[in-house]
Amino acid sequence: KGAGGRVVAVSPDGKTVAVAERLTVKVQDAATGKELATFEPHEIPKMRFPFPARVAAMAFSPDGKRLA
Repeated sequence: KGAGGRVVAVSPDGKTVAVAERLTVKVQDAATGKELATFEPHEIPKMRFPFPARVAAMAFSPDGKRLA
């Protein structure tokens, strides 16, 4: 977990980084910073919580092919 409400995950081989801020996740090449993919919610749930919705944690699978 990083500063400023960001959550960061690094792939097992260290070549890919995923950065989440609130509900948006950006996957980047670790060496160049080039954006490889962006994931955003299609519809933000309309539930009322006493705190803002956000990604709380994420991790790459051991083979680096999946992000959860």
